[in-house]
Amino acid sequence: MNRTRVERLVHRYINDERTSRGLSALSYDTGLQEIARYHSRDMATNGYFAHTSPDGETMSDRYATFGYQCRVPTGTGTYYTGGENIAQTWFDTDVQTGSGIVHYRNESQLAHGLVTQWMNSPEHRDNLLLQYWNNEGIGVYVTDNGKVYATQDFC
Repeated sequence: MNRTRVERLVHRYINDERTSRGLSALSYDTGLQEIARYHSRDMATNGYFAHTSPDGETMSDRYATFGYQCRVPTGTGTYYTGGENIAQTWFDTDVQTGSGIVHYRNESQLAHGLVTQWMNSPEHRDNLLLQYWNNEGIGVYVTDNGKVYATQDFC
């Protein structure tokens, strides 16, 4: 499986969701991609699934570690300093969902499944449809047994 292809397809499907609702498309940011890949790999190798790592590292910490500065004005005198969505699933394995069993056999199916997860979660959907975001980076990591970790970072 080609994780770069999955990441690019997720980006395309996210922009389809945004533009179909009258929002601007997000630019793909390789700096955010690097941060997102780092977090997905860290979750997989350290056996957790959360925005904060077991040692207390937060999204803001990761942005700082990579020297990434985000300051997105909201127009009300406040700013967003980044945002993050995470997802977990399996590749080439039956997965039980609220809608039944799914089986992602290729990159396109996996990318669509990740976006569907986020769109079916009110908090994740609200985050990815936030009008103020300009950029995103996607990071996907797949373990040897097919467990998939995905991170979407915004600025």
